[in-house]
Amino acid sequence: MKIDGSVCPFPEDDELSRFSDARLHLDCLARWEHRIRFSRGYYDLARDEAPTGRTLQRLLLAEGDNWVFMTSTIGRRDVRREPTSLTIQLADWPVQLYFLAAMWPAPLTRRLRSKRVGDVWEVADEAMNQIIQLAPDMAALREMYRQAIERRAVAPFSPPTRAGIVRRYRKTRSYLPPFTPEEQAVLDDLTARHHARGKRLSFEILLASWLLFAEDVDDTKSLAEEFAEYLYRRDAVEQLLGECSAPLVEKLRSLVAAADEKYRAATVDDAGRALSRWWSVEAGSDWWWQRRPTTGPLSDLLDSRRDRT
Repeated sequence: MKIDGSVCPFPEDDELSRFSDARLHLDCLARWEHRIRFSRGYYDLARDEAPTGRTLQRLLLAEGDNWVFMTSTIGRRDVRREPTSLTIQLADWPVQLYFLAAMWPAPLTRRLRSKRVGDVWEVADEAMNQIIQLAPDMAALREMYRQAIERRAVAPFSPPTRAGIVRRYRKTRSYLPPFTPEEQAVLDDLTARHHARGKRLSFEILLASWLLFAEDVDDTKSLAEEFAEYLYRRDAVEQLLGECSAPLVEKLRSLVAAADEKYRAATVDDAGRALSRWWSVEAGSDWWWQRRPTTGPLSDLLDSRRDRT
């Protein structure tokens, strides 16, 4: 298994931070003295469903003694009547189980019949059994989802903060050119404007995210919601470029243009139809919303819901 290294619940000087993007084997985890503390860091992060400036948000559907059951939404407004992807996060094992919600609860029951062995799978199977009891069919899952949306609608807004999340910014920097002190001051001003609108991410992270995604779009294993998240980040980059002054704006636009060309080369214009099966693509959206990858795991995922209107 491999933990998502884009977020880390530990400070950089914590001995566990270096494991956030390391490959962790279950047989080694069973004997690791720091397993529970490491796992609880990600578990507590998963339980934090307070709306923030982050576009892609977790939505807590249900919670047990040692697991949480979640989906993801884009912003506080959600336009679907049912979730598309589901996640079970275990408390004492750094394990996330992913499912597509289509044909619920078949994805879960297939996992339960797989007869895996080991302590972690005993915990996972117990969690899955409890979740099936809470949502035995699609109607129950939709009702669970509806109630979660209602809870979030009345929850107080939590202003953007970096508490609890440490972005792996040192990796992001390697995808950006060096900036002079004067250029960095302009970037900091753009970030301050973005934060003033209630958004969390810095301009550098928004930009680097698009550069990375455009490079790997034909090989990424992102979910449909994560695909939309990158497109929203591209929206934010475009907005901030419009507020950037010369001569830095030309330097930044050349970076974005190169990434855009890679994105175009790996995608095809389908007027947003593939993503629309999973998410609402608003009329008049920019060109990057109108395209979809032609090969790779994300392309296969988008095509797996051809029946959606």
